[in-house]
Amino acid sequence: MDWKSFGIGVLGSIIAMDWKSLGIGVLGSIIAAALIYLVARSKGWIEFSFSRWRHDRSVFQRLKAGGLSNFYASRSDFAKYRNAPNLIDYLRTAKHSVVVAGYWMAHGNEAEGIASDIGDLVRRPCERTVTIAIIDPTGPCIPELASYLGIPQDELVRRIESSLLNLYRVRSRLSPEEQHRLTIKAYRTIPIASVIILDGNLPDGRIQLDIKPYRVPRHYSFSFELSGPGSGLYDLCFKAWGSLVSDAPEFDPEHHLASRQPGIATEQQTRRAQT
Repeated sequence: MDWKSFGIGVLGSIIAMDWKSLGIGVLGSIIAAALIYLVARSKGWIEFSFSRWRHDRSVFQRLKAGGLSNFYASRSDFAKYRNAPNLIDYLRTAKHSVVVAGYWMAHGNEAEGIASDIGDLVRRPCERTVTIAIIDPTGPCIPELASYLGIPQDELVRRIESSLLNLYRVRSRLSPEEQHRLTIKAYRTIPIASVIILDGNLPDGRIQLDIKPYRVPRHYSFSFELSGPGSGLYDLCFKAWGSLVSDAPEFDPEHHLASRQPGIATEQQTRRAQT
């Protein structure tokens, strides 16, 4: 086929076309598209609102500016969107420092047996600095916290003490150099959220805040993650929860346990025995 002749023939057909018919055809196509759109909208197949799009875009921009990098609607989302389903997996993503301010690290202590793994975080070759702050089981807000969580007060105290003692025993088995890098604290203030800070003062730092709704299983707590110093919300949270952990005293079984535990020697007792 002579493609040049074919092209000239097609062009000639277009030129010879009845422009009235062409206009009617184009108009008919526009009307048909509009009708299809209206039907789809009425059936709920298509939803578009410019004001909603503008609102969503504004929300996204503000969240990004605040440093929000992830959101978890429940604990199930950790495996889907955090790439670290368990608590220790998440802590291991830190390169230099880990700070935790929690109620008593319930899931990590009771379900994952995390205490010994936390000890490994400070051992060579990792040599991270780890600080764990857990609510003081003798603190003034224990009755209100037990009511908020919907568990008996004596059970709450027992579970907090279990976490503190497990961490304390692990720390006591570390070398003096490793013990210096692992600090266990007990804070007495009202816990608003459980917070994890990983490499907080570094450019790739992260902060995860976990919120527990009133009297529902912990599985339904929701969390959001902030990334990178320099955003207003990240810097605010880093400073605020950093101050909470800094102000908390180090855990001492003689002062922070509701009942004496057999077989627990405090550091003060150990030092006195050595002298």
